[in-house]
Amino acid sequence: MRQKNFPRRLKNPADNFLCFYQRALSVGKLEKSSVLLARREVAALLSLDECIAAVENAFRLYGEGKTSPPGILGVHARDGGFHIKAGVLNVGRNYFVAKTNANFPQNLPRFGLPAIQGLIIVCDAENGYPLAVMDSIE
Repeated sequence: MRQKNFPRRLKNPADNFLCFYQRALSVGKLEKSSVLLARREVAALLSLDECIAAVENAFRLYGEGKTSPPGILGVHARDGGFHIKAGVLNVGRNYFVAKTNANFPQNLPRFGLPAIQGLIIVCDAENGYPLAVMDSIE
């Protein structure tokens, strides 16, 4: 059984994702809670252009020596594997982000599932608090 409000879903996926985090970051003013975002919510909250701009900014900061190198891990499993990429980035506040993807090429014919599935976790890198868990398929 899930703890009350952990993780919780946004009631309205159209709520501005960044405004939510601005509110959540005002520590002590709001009850801490983690957000669980399904695929459709991620697609509604973050455009492809916003995602590309964020990745470009992270690579630019890395190229300028303003962030540490990412951690990368690959784990083989029967009929597939897992790929984990993680890093810490300061964009007004320090965040830890890890993306875990599973790649199982035979998923569709065997199980009716996509070959690639995964999750992204976003944590406050100053205290470790998990801010969000979201689908990474988009």
